[in-house]
Amino acid sequence: MNDSPLRKKVQRRRIRTVIQTLITLAAKMVTHARRQYLYIGSRAWLTPFKRLYQAFA
Repeated sequence: MNDSPLRKKVQRRRIRTVIQTLITLAAKMVTHARRQYLYIGSRAWLTPFKRLYQAFA
């Protein structure tokens, strides 16, 4: 998970913290042109969220 943003320099990321951040991430469902999208407010966490979603979808 090298693409997750950091607040300060750390040697490792705890998986619990990463999962908790993704769960509490600000998002909303948007319906446009008969399609539904998940709009994620924070662009910094967009790449890790997409990677995890594709891994479990």
